[in-house]
Amino acid sequence: KYPSGARLYRGTEVTLDQVIKPPEIKWYIYNNSTRYTICLIEPNKDDWDNYIITGYRHWLVGNIPEDYISRGEVLSEYELGTSPGEVAGGNHTYIFLLYKQMWPLNFDGSRVDNKDFGPRQHFNLTNFVIEYALGYPIYGNSFWIQYKQHDDTAV
Repeated sequence: KYPSGARLYRGTEVTLDQVIKPPEIKWYIYNNSTRYTICLIEPNKDDWDNYIITGYRHWLVGNIPEDYISRGEVLSEYELGTSPGEVAGGNHTYIFLLYKQMWPLNFDGSRVDNKDFGPRQHFNLTNFVIEYALGYPIYGNSFWIQYKQHDDTAV
């Protein structure tokens, strides 16, 4: 659930204002010793034919204990509303994926704050999943926003 009150059901259409701040996400499939990774990505649809998921990384948190995202290791702070594709207009799909980790992970690379856009582009989720042995997601959800062409505002 988002602070705006918006709730997501697979494929929900929302406005940017409804999802601009990070949601509160709960899952009830945890045990006390398990860690999780959550990702919010705007996929590059051109790569789907190759079974590779790349795109703009909007949020990435790993080593989440139970369902306490705020206690996880933030690899990319939550950020919506500034990806290059949004300025181009049209419908944009966003996908949440939750992975159950086999063990606590040591993530390589720098951390990305919500003002650093370069490292967010062309994020290869497939390679990330392979590198950290995350396997298949245990949960997913999606939403979409329709943007006006050459404008930062959503319809």
